[in-house]
Amino acid sequence: MANFTTKKISVAMDGPASAGKSSIARVLADDLGFLYLSTGELYRSFTYACLNNGYYVTSPETLLAVLRHLDFSYNVIDTQQGKRLQVALNKKDITPYLHEKNISKFTPKVACYPNIRAYFRQIQQDLATNYDIVMEGRDICSVVLPDATFKFYIDASPEARASRRCKQLNDISNYDKVLAEIKQRDKLDMERETCPLKAYSADTHDDIVYIDTSYKTLPESIDTVKTIVQQGLDKINLDNTQQKSTQLEKQSF
Repeated sequence: MANFTTKKISVAMDGPASAGKSSIARVLADDLGFLYLSTGELYRSFTYACLNNGYYVTSPETLLAVLRHLDFSYNVIDTQQGKRLQVALNKKDITPYLHEKNISKFTPKVACYPNIRAYFRQIQQDLATNYDIVMEGRDICSVVLPDATFKFYIDASPEARASRRCKQLNDISNYDKVLAEIKQRDKLDMERETCPLKAYSADTHDDIVYIDTSYKTLPESIDTVKTIVQQGLDKINLDNTQQKSTQLEKQSF
């Protein structure tokens, strides 16, 4: 897949945990040559900084102090997989540590504060201004990139997501526990005061494409999204070509 336009293209993806949006977003970004960004990585980086510097993640005042005094840098790099965001703290690459169990446990506590979300929202929007990007998270379509070129809501039933998670863990015996955890995570994401996950459906929001992956394989879900995006890019390229042709005709007179 190729993009021939000069304007930066943004693909926004929202959806609950384990619906498949991260896998879909990564493949799409790599096929397009776009930057892939999971906004959760930014909140995870901040959680890492807090935990490794002895700060309490439940204090908004403490978190604000961390933002002001720690040296974060976010750099776009080319990897074997594609364009990715490298996160550094005090010039040390901390990207490999962002999915440790302790980080995952405390990140939702960090991500719920308005000042923290506002800080990282600006970084996310700056990246979308400077790079063609596929960005996925919980509030991308609604808050971070409401004017994105393409907007998707990737959904799946809690039961389907629990089944997938158990298969990933190779442990079907914990299905009930995993299902309960997924439902609790959904509740937290949708009921938090700041930038909650908004649940869309096939019947709402014409500018957001709703995709239910409950009964789709991952390749099927990826193909569905890729087809929609490629058709949209083709139309953008055609419109740009026609616009340039019209401008040249006017100049010739």
